[in-house]
Amino acid sequence: MKHHITAIGLVIVLLFLGVGDGIGQTYLFNPKHPQSAIRHELNFSLFSHFTRSPQLATIHKVKSGLAYPEPIFNRVFGIATAGYEPRLRMIEWGNSASLSLDIPLNVSLSLVDITNKTREVQYSPVPVTDAEFNSGIYFNTREGDIGIFHSEIGALLSLNLLQGSTLENTKGFGLTFSAGVNRVMAPLFMNFLYGYKRTDYKGMLAWNLAVARFGLHFRGVAFNYMIGVNPTNIYFTDVNSNTSTSVFVNNYNRFSISFRLGQ
Repeated sequence: MKHHITAIGLVIVLLFLGVGDGIGQTYLFNPKHPQSAIRHELNFSLFSHFTRSPQLATIHKVKSGLAYPEPIFNRVFGIATAGYEPRLRMIEWGNSASLSLDIPLNVSLSLVDITNKTREVQYSPVPVTDAEFNSGIYFNTREGDIGIFHSEIGALLSLNLLQGSTLENTKGFGLTFSAGVNRVMAPLFMNFLYGYKRTDYKGMLAWNLAVARFGLHFRGVAFNYMIGVNPTNIYFTDVNSNTSTSVFVNNYNRFSISFRLGQ
């Protein structure tokens, strides 16, 4: 609680010191002059982009006549990510604060797999035949690495303070607080070495995430951290140890650096 109060106090101080010099008048977006309300940015990430989908399926391991269900999820590790983001300022308060709609568009060189927590079993959509079941095979397995590359598109509502909040603001630094939704599509290219097809994994290659983002601006450069706001801790019984364990899914983490294009 003390940390939350400190953070709120910091924002209030910034508002009084930096935003208060020009927050009196309110300006709404004028479609006749869109160039004065749109900001464009390019962003990049290296080895700092990771996400897991919600639980997509369940696989049952059988031991001593008992079936142990385990969650299957999609996991993405971004090696290098590049994106373009237009920001439309819908409301401006003076020259030091604004509310904008941001549309981040990203493509990532990434590794994508569908797996369970321990990677002892990789999910396969191929059903088990009656003959396999009768012979003691209760699930089919495949290599977990199902493809490479992924893309994202988001919609964020952002509160912008100080530098970058308006076209006129010339402060040395600024802050952005954002919240919205991000859609992940992974992978873009299936693993052709094993003959995987997108139709085999229908419904498992895209999902939505509620996200929040904090940005720190210095002139035309911004440092951003985006996080999923609704991670889920799924509990299940490990078939080998017969103990309760868990795994976090439906999460998202990304650090990025952005560069402003133009004013």
